[in-house]
Amino acid sequence: IPNYSADLALGTSYLSEGHARVALTHLRKVVDFAPRDVLARLYLGYAYLNAAVSEQRVAYYDSAYVHLKYCTKFITREQDQDLAVTVDQLEKR
Repeated sequence: IPNYSADLALGTSYLSEGHARVALTHLRKVVDFAPRDVLARLYLGYAYLNAAVSEQRVAYYDSAYVHLKYCTKFITREQDQDLAVTVDQLEKR
């Protein structure tokens, strides 16, 4: 049984410490449990992006794009310029 709060806290903590691969494990559970949770998908997208860079895994870029693009439906360019730029760059990949 997933523990939404614990997995979200662990995932974001691991992500902030630079452990994207471990963060993915926890954040996937959160998104599986609550697929419309924009914050969880935002963190999951950035975890995929960080893992893609560190592990050179092309599929992770695709996953990052899917989750971050979803977030742009709810977070405007004005609210988060970095998100918008990241999605733009992933689209050009």
